[in-house]
Amino acid sequence: MRPLIRRLLRFGLWTLLVLTLVGGGVAGYFVWQVSQQLPPIEKLVGYEPPMITRVYDRNLTRLATLSKERRIPLTPEQIPPKVGHAFLAAEDAMFYQHPGINPIGIIRAAFANMFAGHYSQGASTITQQLAKTFFLSPEKTIVRKITEMLLAFQIEQRFSKDEILALYLNQIYFGHGAYGVEAAAETYFNKNVDMLTVAEMALLASLPKAPSDYDPYKGAKRVLERRAYVLGQMRDHHWVTPHEYEAAMAEPLTLDHHPNAEFETPTLEEMVRRFLVDRFGETTTLEGGLNVFTTFDADWQAKARAQLAEGVRKVQEDLPFDEPLDQVEISDTLPPETVVAEWKGLPPLDDGAIRGLVVSIEDDQTALIRTIHGEALLRMGEGTPSRKLVVGGSIQIRKIAQLLNVGDVIPVHELPQAKGQAMMQVAMISQIPLEGALVSLDPIDGSLRAVVGSIDPFTDHFNRATQAVRQPGSSFKPLIYATALERDDITPATILSDAPIVLESARDGIDWRPENYEQRFYGDTTLRTALEHSRNLVTIRLLSRIGVKSVLTKASLLGIQSPMPRHLGLALGAGALHPIELAGAYCALPNGGHAVNPHFIERVEDRHGRIVYQAAPKSDCLSCHHFDAGQTIPPAFLPTQVYTPEAAFQTTYLMQGVMTNGTGIKAQLNGRPSAGKTGTTNRQNDAWFIGFTPQQVTAVWVGRDDNQPIGHGMTGGRVAAPIWHSYMSEIMGNLPVQGFVPPEGITFVRLDPETGKQPTPESQRIIFEAFRKGTEPNFQTDLPDWLTQ
Repeated sequence: MRPLIRRLLRFGLWTLLVLTLVGGGVAGYFVWQVSQQLPPIEKLVGYEPPMITRVYDRNLTRLATLSKERRIPLTPEQIPPKVGHAFLAAEDAMFYQHPGINPIGIIRAAFANMFAGHYSQGASTITQQLAKTFFLSPEKTIVRKITEMLLAFQIEQRFSKDEILALYLNQIYFGHGAYGVEAAAETYFNKNVDMLTVAEMALLASLPKAPSDYDPYKGAKRVLERRAYVLGQMRDHHWVTPHEYEAAMAEPLTLDHHPNAEFETPTLEEMVRRFLVDRFGETTTLEGGLNVFTTFDADWQAKARAQLAEGVRKVQEDLPFDEPLDQVEISDTLPPETVVAEWKGLPPLDDGAIRGLVVSIEDDQTALIRTIHGEALLRMGEGTPSRKLVVGGSIQIRKIAQLLNVGDVIPVHELPQAKGQAMMQVAMISQIPLEGALVSLDPIDGSLRAVVGSIDPFTDHFNRATQAVRQPGSSFKPLIYATALERDDITPATILSDAPIVLESARDGIDWRPENYEQRFYGDTTLRTALEHSRNLVTIRLLSRIGVKSVLTKASLLGIQSPMPRHLGLALGAGALHPIELAGAYCALPNGGHAVNPHFIERVEDRHGRIVYQAAPKSDCLSCHHFDAGQTIPPAFLPTQVYTPEAAFQTTYLMQGVMTNGTGIKAQLNGRPSAGKTGTTNRQNDAWFIGFTPQQVTAVWVGRDDNQPIGHGMTGGRVAAPIWHSYMSEIMGNLPVQGFVPPEGITFVRLDPETGKQPTPESQRIIFEAFRKGTEPNFQTDLPDWLTQ
């Protein structure tokens, strides 16, 4: 019996040995076959991951980032040791000891999964995760797992541990579009990685396992539990001291820079994106890690956006009230709280307004309003319309009961609540949907400083500054006057008739009878007076005298590419153009008559700091081209001279009068020389003000997208000029006061601007007028002291 048992045991052992050898051979052959199909790991050598493109303003303030994946790669040397330790604590504590796979971890995970009865624990090392991320699909098969291990061995042989860790930390996803630890630090804490606290490091290390499950913006409980685990591992492996551990555990979760927040400059971001995509393509733009240096000024942009929105809001408050949004019968069965409760969840009204229900008329000047935020007071004079539309016109509102009734649903916006104020206050806003645009640029080289294309660029992405096509009205007139003043027979004192004129339309033969805005005629008028008060009939006669073609030729040289009419309607701003075109054309007036090309990209560098684009604006400014004093600017760098310096100065000098004595008086800047022109189209569809100092040109447009009238009396001087004034007052405050310097070919003559002749005792106003030498009248020609200051 015993020999039989021995033979059976011997047979069993040999069988087991053979099966083991055969199985091992088959497994070895299988592994060898897999190894022959491994992807080459050379992809990791010199790997340049997709990087965000960063956009900066002229002061190196970051304006925006462009990317498909928000990633900011770091070198191994740029990663603080404690950051690496936090991720090792979370993912692979034995990273520096194992050869790419962790056998102990594999056995531990196998037992854990067996006892759990399902997959509950992984055993992939950081190197394996790196191999999977770069080379493999997420499918869970034995072939993929073996491939992952083999690749991990190869990676460990080819790269140092620090290089592998850096590749991993630059590649992993943290949620909310952040790839890599540096982008994650910015996304969640608005910090660079070297500024993180130990608690913040541990929190970031908690996210890659399941970014959605541990999202700190969804709730703190789960991510804080995971953070505590990571901190415990860091303590147990002596990567933090007990004191650091205790401090980190006690640190509250404080997030900064919410990942879903909009950029503060969406208009500029889109302008830059389009430029880059056109020049470099979408892939390089969104993944190439470009550094884009623009001419914009983030501070000026914020001021422009705020002043445009506030200015348009004030205009809307000035417009007459039509009718409520709705009328509700308030009763015991339908109290105000029930009505308002139904509004929750509804989208806001235009311009960010909210719905308000008139609950009661408290007195002649006050109404009680209920909104979704509670009760509020609406007072006369605080944004309340002063007129109400009625059949045949409008009436003046003196009591709030003339304007509103109990149960009216009206658009309101909440006013800032003053300290100690018992109840919130609201103001009404017009239901007329007004829009606006603002363009601000340097007249010397055309570099853009601010561009606002809508009053709410976060929800309305149409850029009216660059894309809208609007009639300029009288704001086009300075280009006609500058062209005319180049002629020897025309001066600021030239007199033309402001009398009725009848012109036959070349298109349909119908008589055209243009009028002034005031619907009055003023007789003989000097060019100065005509421009200051925007006299249409004088300008038509002036354009007829010099010819439409001469003006359009100059306009084209100034960069106006939109098709403009080839008839005398041009004198009144017929045709349509982009606000940025007219703003760019105005630059020729303060800069001595040369054309500029409005631009906003100064230079672009690739991820290695190499310049791949450099702007070369034409200018006669030495510093703009980085030339030293005394150097001669090559002709290729010089701009096109469109107007003579004398004509440009004379037009500027006339436009100063627009702001001190004419239609632009609401725009004048206290103690700072400035010039400008209003523009109002027929029926008040468009309101413009374009003005400048020697350092800055700014254009403001206000109107409606449906091209309907803004409202009676809503002229450029009333609507756009105050916005221009508010914005320019803010941005010019820290700049030195400069005057418009007359060129050598200018002389000044003391005269009466109404007659263009020598002053008399009856003269209401006396000025020193600017003449081109040789065209001045024969009286006193002394340069006044105030012009030399």
